[in-house]
Amino acid sequence: MSFGLCNAPATFTRVMNLVLNGLHWRTVLAFLDDVLCLGKNFEDHLSNLTQVLERFKKHNIKLKPKKCELFKKEVEYLGRTVGRAGMRIGEGFLDTMKQWPVPTCTKDVEKFCGFANYHRSFIKDFAKISLPLYKVTGKKPFNWGEEQQKAFEVLKKALLLSPVLAIPNMEGKFILDTDASDEAIGAELIQVQNGQERCIAYSSMALTSEQKRYCTTRKELLAVIRFTRHFRHYLLGRQFEVRTDHSSLQWLLNFKDLNGQLARWLEELSQYWMTIKHRSGDKHQDADALSRIPHQIKCSAYRHGVDLKDLPCGGCIYCERIHNQWGAFIKEIDEAVPLVGGRTCEHPIREGIKVNQTRTGSSEVLDNSWLGGYSYEAIQQAQSEDQDIKLLLRWLQNKEVPPENELFLSTPAAKNMWLNRELFYLDEKGLLWKKQESQLAQSVLVLPKQYCREALQLCHDIPSAGHQGHDRTLFRCREKYFWYNMASYVKDYVASCSVCNRNKKANRKAKCHMTLYHSGSPMERVHLDFLGPLATTKRGNSYILVMVDQFTKWVECVALPNQTAEETARAAVNGFFSRFGFPFQIFTDRGTNFESKLFQQLCEKLHIHKTRTTSFRPSANGQVERYNRTLMDAVRCFASRKQKEWDEYLPLLSGALRSAVNRNTGFTANMLMLGREVNVPADLIFPGPKKDTADLESFVGDLVQNLEQSHDVAREKLKTSQAHMKRDYDLRLNERSYPVGSAVYVLDSQPTGRCRKLCPIWKGPGVVILENYKLSI
Repeated sequence: MSFGLCNAPATFTRVMNLVLNGLHWRTVLAFLDDVLCLGKNFEDHLSNLTQVLERFKKHNIKLKPKKCELFKKEVEYLGRTVGRAGMRIGEGFLDTMKQWPVPTCTKDVEKFCGFANYHRSFIKDFAKISLPLYKVTGKKPFNWGEEQQKAFEVLKKALLLSPVLAIPNMEGKFILDTDASDEAIGAELIQVQNGQERCIAYSSMALTSEQKRYCTTRKELLAVIRFTRHFRHYLLGRQFEVRTDHSSLQWLLNFKDLNGQLARWLEELSQYWMTIKHRSGDKHQDADALSRIPHQIKCSAYRHGVDLKDLPCGGCIYCERIHNQWGAFIKEIDEAVPLVGGRTCEHPIREGIKVNQTRTGSSEVLDNSWLGGYSYEAIQQAQSEDQDIKLLLRWLQNKEVPPENELFLSTPAAKNMWLNRELFYLDEKGLLWKKQESQLAQSVLVLPKQYCREALQLCHDIPSAGHQGHDRTLFRCREKYFWYNMASYVKDYVASCSVCNRNKKANRKAKCHMTLYHSGSPMERVHLDFLGPLATTKRGNSYILVMVDQFTKWVECVALPNQTAEETARAAVNGFFSRFGFPFQIFTDRGTNFESKLFQQLCEKLHIHKTRTTSFRPSANGQVERYNRTLMDAVRCFASRKQKEWDEYLPLLSGALRSAVNRNTGFTANMLMLGREVNVPADLIFPGPKKDTADLESFVGDLVQNLEQSHDVAREKLKTSQAHMKRDYDLRLNERSYPVGSAVYVLDSQPTGRCRKLCPIWKGPGVVILENYKLSI
């Protein structure tokens, strides 16, 4: 698009709206060529970024890499620095404000006021502060006096010290604080987020000469009207609260027989779902304090044990919040800092530990190999600048006990070190060390935050560390360093190590819910599998083909010299199918003999449905795998000394399995397949019950009846046992889903041209771009 065309901005905006249609406000914000991609976390941000880039690719829009910033937690956007903590004035504008000279003419004042007006939502009482400056703008004579100079300096300082404004959401309750004075009206929009009141924006307006003549009640009402209009897009359709220090407004919505301006104002307010609450003037000054991050604005009036109403500040919100939480804090530190009447007392150090204790032995000298070559001075400087450490350092160096407010607002790490301060000491060069609880362990260096990642690299990434797991890496770190919450830090670091993720096997495989297959009749589904190679017998056999009928549990074992497709097909047909009929379905693993063209053609000609297990999951063919284990246990018992004669025992051992009662069906395989029990040696040696002799017709009738009854009972028992197996299996479930946009590693089962043992087990990371599952690696 050509530069300088009057309709270029509108045309470009319309193009961007068409390209990003459907993604606005939910995924992306676009103002002309400034496109801001959003995301609650890294995965969400990456998914949204993929959608935006796909739109640009679809419409042939090119991006300039130099102007792109990716995966930022804080960005400059339209003159604002926007991040997780909230929104503040951009650094570029602040640098300009620092160097802004004192105006010398009307145009200079108008430029300054225009610049400041753009950021007025960050400044409380902007209209009141800037009023003297507007007195010398326009056609008024330029008369720069002390009043204007003071307003210029105050406004400039307010901009440089502007607070961090919270980003509104649709969950917290909105509160509108309004106030009016003789010269201006102002308001602060607050939202309750995570239990705290956070400032969303400020607004103010200078009163006209007519409005200055309003009574106090009308001015306060004007503030409510003006700023409900200003923040209408936040407040309309939501329940919110208006707080004012003018008690008469509590009865605003109950006014009767109004006319004129008051009637029109009340009618306008009726569209809002609001309640009006009165707060005394001394408590109505908290907006500025609440608009800042807690550690930036402090009230020094708070004292433990003093009633809020007796404090000099009258019990501001800051003091009220500390008062409500102080009891829990005292319990947490176990009365480590008893404060009475504003006085502090120094606690004695635990016996046997000296503050300026000198380190002796080999631990006295820093080992540069594990400190990355940093000098004493560099570590000492980093410790003194670290926010978590400097509180303890001041006490060790000067015996300076921190004030209760500072201790309360400090980080959890600083509190933890203060509670255990007797374990820390300074050596003769001023470095901070921590004494280990075990007397045999040497002291460890208290490491500043900026060196934690490098320490983890030395304890995990380099060859001498060996990319060990979480426990070993944590033990290695604890031998040399200390920093707060080390265990969690190490766990996250090791879990996110891409080298470990690619090269280490998972301890627990991902599973999905067990899928059951119910077989209801003999030879409906037959499972095949091979055992071997075993010792070659005198007959030349090295393998065992095991075939199991899923319903009756009838097992056939055939010894074979190899496991080629021809031998497999011949043994299955002649050794099993020819005697009991061909099955409807054959289930095998993915062996080349079962997946060969010959075996596939055999199944097609006989109209047998051929199915298979998933890759690298032998448990999917568990029906025959369990018989393999039982059969091999029996073969070892009889053929351990005559290992070249194991095939001679195979027919009898197969018969033994068929004549044993199966736990799942409650019957033997003989009864379910043949309708009767076969004779075994025990039946011939010892006398049995006398059998009724019957004619052929009665025998057949009884046989059919036995089969029907046993099959019915077996079906019910199979369903019950399968339900129990599914219940036990699903209890250990580690189910995983991989939605589009997920980062995953893929099993690299067949690396080409390289030694498999030395290759990474997993390849990636990849991104799922289509279910089920298309990856982008």
